Amino acid sequence: MAATAHADDGEAIRQALRGITAAWREGRPEDLRAFFHEDIVTVLPGLQVRVAGREPCVQSYRDFLAAATVQDYREAEPAVDVWGDTAVTTCRWEMAWEMNGQPCREAGHELFVFTRTAGRWLAVWRTLVPLPGQG
Repeated sequence: MAATAHADDGEAIRQALRGITAAWREGRPEDLRAFFHEDIVTVLPGLQVRVAGREPCVQSYRDFLAAATVQDYREAEPAVDVWGDTAVTTCRWEMAWEMNGQPCREAGHELFVFTRTAGRWLAVWRTLVPLPGQG
């Protein structure tokens, strides 16, 4: 965590990350709204495609959950860096799922940018960075 951050900020952001993971892993993508800024942007791997806005980003999770069966998901403890009302988190993950009858496996890092809005930490930007040779 950056030296200017309070320990409470890091814990609040980790709680938000746990909430995001719980929402999609438990099949409750609508609960992601509580953690996403209204202007959140998700940038797909390769940085070519952007999904902008809370509802389209929630829908992207909904679409994935409708099409895939997650068989295994693991994530490491996130690194959190905070500067005032901005934070960046990175977290290593591994996932196995089936989609259209095809087994899939991928690993990488998830990067979120959070902003403090009205006293709450909300995700405003997200991307996945697959490990080399994946995705």
